[in-house]
Amino acid sequence: MRLHVLLIAGICTCASAQETQKLDIGHAEISGVLKNGSRVQPGDDVPTVPGKTYAGLRPERRLDVSAITSGMDSSPLAGAIKLGYLDNIQLIMDARQTAEYKRLYGKHVVVDCNIDYIGRYYTPVFCGVVSIVLKPSETSSK
Repeated sequence: MRLHVLLIAGICTCASAQETQKLDIGHAEISGVLKNGSRVQPGDDVPTVPGKTYAGLRPERRLDVSAITSGMDSSPLAGAIKLGYLDNIQLIMDARQTAEYKRLYGKHVVVDCNIDYIGRYYTPVFCGVVSIVLKPSETSSK
């Protein structure tokens, strides 16, 4: 009997351990790794197929967008976004920001952006980029 109680407690602890960053429409700073998202499974952190990607950010913490998506019809959505989460958010950028994205691709960054919702992008909740900067390393601040 005690073994079962410990197993159940362990499962509950693991499930709630994943941290999230709550987002709503408006300004946000998101830390993560610049990584293309999959057009096949937008919003999910999955392997990509060449030619079927969008410029994206894999956040340090899962993005909770339920405040934005709660009142909408989720039937056309799939994957994480249908549940109110994003594991990869699409970045909308101008030419200068796109060049910076390519230069910093694969690196840990902080993206300053305006969060909005519209149906024309791969992830309906998206990040309109203001700036992308390398994340200061934890070791350099000590």
